[in-house]
Amino acid sequence: MHPRRPLRLPLATALLIASLTACTPAPRAVDEPRAGAPTGDPTAAHGCAADPTAVFMGDSFTVGAGVDTEAERWSTIVARQQGWDEINIAVSGSSYAMSNSVRPNTAYVDRVDEAIDAAPDIVVVSTAANSADADHRTAIDTTFTGLREALPETPIVATSPFHRDDVSPERLDELGGEIRTAAEAHAVEYLDLGYPLRGTTDTLADGLHPNAEGYAIIAGAFLAAYSAHEPTGPAFPDCSEMQG
Repeated sequence: MHPRRPLRLPLATALLIASLTACTPAPRAVDEPRAGAPTGDPTAAHGCAADPTAVFMGDSFTVGAGVDTEAERWSTIVARQQGWDEINIAVSGSSYAMSNSVRPNTAYVDRVDEAIDAAPDIVVVSTAANSADADHRTAIDTTFTGLREALPETPIVATSPFHRDDVSPERLDELGGEIRTAAEAHAVEYLDLGYPLRGTTDTLADGLHPNAEGYAIIAGAFLAAYSAHEPTGPAFPDCSEMQG
């Protein structure tokens, strides 16, 4: 087995990660919507002054297992940078198809109604490939079908699986392909994060879950993919202005 080599990041990405790691959850000023903004402009569609509501569905990586405070988890970093009001409904040990072993009905497919009831301005669905050997295709499709039918005008984003050393790269790629296929069928935006923790060192808190640095790297990868992606459906809410 070859030793893992440290990930070499582009300078711009490294600077972003450094700024994210240094972020604090202090309140930030939000711009008013621009007068006369076109319909497709997210400030007009979602109203930046009101802080759009973002629902994050996921597992322990989105719960923030491995760090001491919610402020350090990747979803909270992203919400803070984007000016979103975060509602985190992630459940450790769950997946698209499988529930937490001691908490029934917590698979993603079972939590669609909870996400809908939050009246979100955006939904973000992510996975760390729990129950990787299971067939998730039907549950992925059903999850996206339920979200899209109930929220036809709401941006829905699904990410590629997060990297884990205990899941083979081939299975992660396969799962990512299954998520992408279902996303494209239901007007869900697929963000390929590119396994930002693969090949890194000192980014784990307990051998599996990221530490604060790892979550900052994931947040940076999400923000980079999100800002570069051109949505095919409803406009992304983006009320961000990086603070100095």
